[in-house]
Amino acid sequence: MSFDPYAAGSERAAIPGEFSPHMPDLATIRQRVTGPAIALVVVGVLNFLMAAWPALQAFQVTRLSQEDFEEQMEKQNPQARVQLKEMGWTTEGILHGSIWTFGIWSAVDFCCSLLVILGGIRMMALKNYGIAVFASILAALPAISCSACCAVGEIVGIWALIVLLSAEVRAAFQ
Repeated sequence: MSFDPYAAGSERAAIPGEFSPHMPDLATIRQRVTGPAIALVVVGVLNFLMAAWPALQAFQVTRLSQEDFEEQMEKQNPQARVQLKEMGWTTEGILHGSIWTFGIWSAVDFCCSLLVILGGIRMMALKNYGIAVFASILAALPAISCSACCAVGEIVGIWALIVLLSAEVRAAFQ
């Protein structure tokens, strides 16, 4: 006696990675995933390039002497300098705070950009479902993704999430 998968009553729970006869084939799933996966990689690369701005700012601030920094503050907004001194901030403290702020900002941007690129690559290969979903969410967050502030990252992240949350696509991941 052989098993007929199309016979009535032959329904069984799907095993992850296994396709049932009524599910689209792997080529169709790959075609559906390719667009948002490539878009995720592009957004990740754009974010990586935009993360160079705070890194450059941190580098430029480290090159300033304390006197030059104070002179720049005086030129830009003399009242702010006076207010900061009244609050107990020193020029040296502001200088070091600026370096740390820009440095941490660029490090977070670089790491998140690499995760979005990795998620797009893994999505294209239909591997690591969790990383692909996490990368889609990162791409859509304006506080983390530089390109999300212009709605590019948000559109791509939401598009990738919609595709990833499809039952057929999720079943295709290994």
